[in-house]
Parts: sequence; C-alpha cells; structure tokens
Amino acid sequence: MSIAARVGARAAGTPPLANQSVMSLAVKRRILPDLHAEMQRNPALAGGVRSRVQIERRQRSAAILQRAIARDELPGDVDIELFNDAGAGVLYWRMIITRDRAGSDFVEALTHFIIAGLQKSRPPVV
Repeated sequence: MSIAARVGARAAGTPPLANQSVMSLAVKRRILPDLHAEMQRNPALAGGVRSRVQIERRQRSAAILQRAIARDELPGDVDIELFNDAGAGVLYWRMIITRDRAGSDFVEALTHFIIAGLQKSRPPVV
C-alpha cells in the first residue's frame, strides 16, 4: 500500500467532505484565485470560508496525521500545521496556479518528501 494511501489521501474511516465533488477542477481553477483575492478584502467572506472549509480540511488532515503518530509511522513531535501548509501550498500552486496535474504519483512523491522532512530534526520555526 502506498504511503499516501496509508497516511493521507483518503484514510479509512474519514468521510469525504460534504461539498468535495460539487465543482469540477476546471471550475475550481477559475474560481479559487479570485475567491482568495476577495477574501483579503472581505473579512466576512474570509471568516466563512475559513470556518467552513479550511478549518475542517485542516482538522481532517490533523486527525490522519495523529493516527499515523499513534501507529508510530511518524514521530510524536511532528509539526502538523507545517505538514498542512506544505501539502496544501504545493498542491494549490501545482493545480491552480500552474494548472498542472497532481496525479497519484505526484501526491505519493509529495507525501514522501514532506514526511522525510518531518522526520528529520529541525530548528524551531520562528
């Protein structure tokens, strides 16, 4: 079984988001840059998106990582926020900005890359 399947892509027992498949990738690619730009100008919109989408997704990711820690697949001091930021940032850049594909091979390589970094000793984030 791939590490992405074990650690993150869709762990067993983690239900999909209710709105996960509402929009096609093409629509998301057109909407997300404008949505994020508008969030900078509109605090009410930013609060709604963050509370309903971003926080929920980050919590799901954190739960997956906590299960990996419990199985001793990751060290107990893994920086979960850093994992979320690194994964989301790279995927957003690849899929929305450059409009490249993020297939299973890419997600697998990204997962290995991030986990390898998390497993090494690192200086504190300032």
